[in-house]
Amino acid sequence: MSDALLLQNDKARIVDTRTMDWADPLPQEPLHGVPGAKVKVLARFPGGEPRVQLMYVPPGIDNLNPAGVAERHYHRTVREWVYILSGEMPFREYEYPDQQVGNLVHYRTGMFLDRLPGEGSAHGLDPGNGGTVGCVCLEWKTGPGTAISEKGSDKETVVVTEKQVHAAKAPAARPSTVTSGPGIAYRTPSVTIYDTLAMQWHVPGPGEPFHGTGAKVKVLARDEEGHVLAQSLWFPPGSDSMGHGGRPERHYHKTVHEWVYVLDGEAAIREYGHDESGPGVRVDFRAGVFLEREPGPGAFHGVDASAPSPVGFHCLEWRIGRGSAAGEAGTGEENVVVH
Repeated sequence: MSDALLLQNDKARIVDTRTMDWADPLPQEPLHGVPGAKVKVLARFPGGEPRVQLMYVPPGIDNLNPAGVAERHYHRTVREWVYILSGEMPFREYEYPDQQVGNLVHYRTGMFLDRLPGEGSAHGLDPGNGGTVGCVCLEWKTGPGTAISEKGSDKETVVVTEKQVHAAKAPAARPSTVTSGPGIAYRTPSVTIYDTLAMQWHVPGPGEPFHGTGAKVKVLARDEEGHVLAQSLWFPPGSDSMGHGGRPERHYHKTVHEWVYVLDGEAAIREYGHDESGPGVRVDFRAGVFLEREPGPGAFHGVDASAPSPVGFHCLEWRIGRGSAAGEAGTGEENVVVH
């Protein structure tokens, strides 16, 4: 891990995931007991459970139950997000737990899942169809216990086996709520699956994150009030600032916890820690680099104005809270900025 660790202080941690070793899932953690599965844990909850991780599911796997039992399940309280980095995975989405045959979704590179908790988001691998190439995905979530092998799953996750479903009397037919559209592979009130490669880039609107910075976005998830939770974010070549109006600056967030995973391109940032007037530490963002930044005065950071991006920069960005990005409503109250 030491070669992968690019920076760590009391508020920020940056790793190059490409140089991390794949590991067998630990006991009582997601994918433990699934033959051939591997993980790279990138961030953990305060209790030590995986919060953000890269997951590899090999070809031929048609369920994620360590006992090998075909099932579908849903989460009681946890919201989950997944981005497919490579490969393919046939999956079944169920509009209700006892749906006899789920809706088949082929996850492919660039697809993004936003899954709300509750019965309307039951899901599982496609029984008897393990796929041919496997997949690598980036997963993050609001709490632990979502995987059957994970500690706390007995309280968080409700499991319904295929045997239980087909032994019971078939439920009365219900109207389907599934829709799709440009860039949307599958949508119900509880689940949205985007094909991000088919989505259009947009200029952030007034009050949205990075409005007025030259950035383009694909918004992937919003909170209950409509504020951006997760997005695919692109900055053009020559970018030397993420500050509103292009002014170089350094800042920290008072309350917002944020994460970034770089998909492609390059950008140089500087992490200043507690020393907002010092030179800071330069970190080069390239494909596979992951950042976790906690709020607080020890997290001053900014783009390296002396090294504009030569090719632009594309990342996934998500956070807890709002007002942390330039151009976003509330940034004056959330951010402490030094120009």
